[in-house]
Amino acid sequence: MKKRWLFPLILVFILSGCQSEKQPAGKKEKAAPAAPQETKVEKVSSQTTEELIDQTNGEIYEKHIPSDDNQNAARSASEDAADEYLDHIKKEDTGDWDAERWAASITENLRTGYKEKAGELKNYEVVFDEIKLPDGRLLQDVDLEELTEEQKEVNIALLIDSSGSMKAEVDGESKMELAKESLENFAGELPEGAHVSLIAFGHKGTGSDSDKEMSCKAVESFYPMEEYDKGKFASALDGFDPKGWTPLAESILLANDQFPKDAQNFIYVVSDGI
Repeated sequence: MKKRWLFPLILVFILSGCQSEKQPAGKKEKAAPAAPQETKVEKVSSQTTEELIDQTNGEIYEKHIPSDDNQNAARSASEDAADEYLDHIKKEDTGDWDAERWAASITENLRTGYKEKAGELKNYEVVFDEIKLPDGRLLQDVDLEELTEEQKEVNIALLIDSSGSMKAEVDGESKMELAKESLENFAGELPEGAHVSLIAFGHKGTGSDSDKEMSCKAVESFYPMEEYDKGKFASALDGFDPKGWTPLAESILLANDQFPKDAQNFIYVVSDGI
């Protein structure tokens, strides 16, 4: 099979053959420095995308295009078209052709037209097959305006277990110290503009049955729902210690009361309970 890269090499040979004359045998002359030549390919290379797409197949290439999409047949068609072009160009008087004329000749005869394929892509219908959004709706059922609207406000309620069991130590540090450190790191990494609140639960009374009712009502917001302030948030974390029972459900209800409806709301709980 012919090598596809043979075609440009042969063209180079033709170009050089048409632009030089043979020296008498045995006589060598020192060639004079060649004057700089201006390469004129702007008209060919400056075509817009639309102009390139609108072009049809080259005159010679058109005759060799296979009727199917077989890759081997298409490769053979390119080689056959190149061979015919070489036979054709040998009959032309190309002695005074410049780069632009060569480029025009090659493209007019051998270019591949993309108009048909480009039309298929332009008119391609995008169909989504059961792509669901997090709320369960299908993507194709949602208006574009809703998909591109401004990001909703983000609110995050941080709930920390302050029951008596949080006094226990892990690797020399109390669970409460570790929990507060975790919340401080988390709050400090929130995106700019996000609102955060801090709610502690179980921070009153003791773990005894006599204090259960009081302790289970101990649910309190130590940092209101607002943008994160490092100093203010650190002071809020110092406002309670582990003491009583674990009123987790009540703390979730309080967090829910702080949330506006038209926003993205999240609850982050730190606890050693089940």
